[in-house]
Amino acid sequence: MATTEFVNGTVIEPDWLNGINDFVYDDLPGTSGSTLVGRRLSATGAATRTVGKKQDEVVSLLDFAGDVALTDYASALSAALDHLISIGGGTLLIPVGVYRVKSRISKTITAQQHIRIVGQGRYLSTLDFSDGVSLGLQFTSTTAGINQKPCFEFRDFGMITSADNCGTAIDVSIADANNIDASFTVGDLLISQNVDRASDGGIGFGYWSKGIRLNNCRNSEIRNLFFFGEINKVPTTSHGIDLVGETTACVITDSLFMEATTLIQASGTCEGLYIHASDMLYGRYGVHHNILVGAEPQLTVTDSSINCANVGVWMQGSQQSVVANCLFYAAAELDAGPWPEWTGVLIQGVNSRFNKVLGCTFSKNSSRTGDVTNAIDFNQGRQYTASGNHIFGFAGNTITNGVQIRAGVTDALVDSDNIFEQVTNKVGNVGTARCQRNQVTISGKSTTATGGGVVFPGGGFFAAPVVQLTHEGVNTAVNATPSAVTTAGFTINHNGGGAITIGWTATGDLT
Repeated sequence: MATTEFVNGTVIEPDWLNGINDFVYDDLPGTSGSTLVGRRLSATGAATRTVGKKQDEVVSLLDFAGDVALTDYASALSAALDHLISIGGGTLLIPVGVYRVKSRISKTITAQQHIRIVGQGRYLSTLDFSDGVSLGLQFTSTTAGINQKPCFEFRDFGMITSADNCGTAIDVSIADANNIDASFTVGDLLISQNVDRASDGGIGFGYWSKGIRLNNCRNSEIRNLFFFGEINKVPTTSHGIDLVGETTACVITDSLFMEATTLIQASGTCEGLYIHASDMLYGRYGVHHNILVGAEPQLTVTDSSINCANVGVWMQGSQQSVVANCLFYAAAELDAGPWPEWTGVLIQGVNSRFNKVLGCTFSKNSSRTGDVTNAIDFNQGRQYTASGNHIFGFAGNTITNGVQIRAGVTDALVDSDNIFEQVTNKVGNVGTARCQRNQVTISGKSTTATGGGVVFPGGGFFAAPVVQLTHEGVNTAVNATPSAVTTAGFTINHNGGGAITIGWTATGDLT
């Protein structure tokens, strides 16, 4: 047993205790300590492992930065991703905190692997790119083998900036679309201007040039994304989401997009874009679906609110697409007048066909006065349907056009169940021979003398109505016929000598 030694009244530790201290403070920070400590989960069938192997399952940003706060975590973030790529994929944890990243992180993937970056909450774990432009996270896959593509996943953290036109927050490009796996997934992610303005001393909010850009990212899902831009500063090329190449079968749901030139844009051969239960606010354009000839460009937008200044949903070359149960609103926040022309749903492109607008509501900000507002514009293409929509303006501030059917359109159906309130032109139809519309029938009773007039409820509702009369009351035998039938009503000729009560039925196309 060791004895305690005293030198000038000071206790001197025995040699064996010094040896333990040397081991504790010198050896454990290396890799040897974790490989010597074993662990086993207290569960039936659990295997014995080492602490080191267990800890390597998920690496932390702080594993590459240490516990001392840094002014720039770019090198640590880059090294952490290099490590995951080198071991064939894995998860990088962003702990609670704000981590300044002062350069772009760009990585190339040459194999099939899953790279996952996860935080502890979109407002708790934050990567701050406030120190320049052309920043963000960029991943490029060069793998060309069929179904040998990497997968990328981003969850539960935030990416903020105070720099104007900062860059693309997340940019993923895959060599081609020969992939049946889910190549890109987002869940509970924040891409935003630096709304707290804490990390830059309050210089400014800033904005991302693009939130997410995906190229050839087949079978992707974006869920609970919160994107905030700055419309008062942005150039005409800013996007919340930009889908290019063959980014097919992409689902965007339960998300919020605010302030960009185009909030969601898809181009190239992006087939099968599904947008559901999302808010798109204060952009110039809400959804722009601009697809090349030769694709099968299907777009679905459902149960969403789209409050934009120029166009809500803009389709070019779209086919078999459905816009349903959405609220479209002409925003007034971006301009002080004169207002740009606004269209809720605009369909263009000679290859566009089989598209439907169903059960949507169209209106405008009451402060937008004297402008041109169009709910639905069938501009080019064929075989369109507008059914069950509610289009309304305000007294003295109407919606200009309800449903526009242009000369370049064939086979368009405006159903009888659309509702128009305070709409100047309910249905504009150039070249009626090529359009089909359901006929509407209304009826009523009127008492009038010879030559007296009957006005349809909501005058101007019909185009070329056909009127039939049924005699009622004491003068049922009196002969009466409608004459001078117009879109607003008709007059009655009869030989009864006095006033008669008649029942009438009018049938015709909507105006």
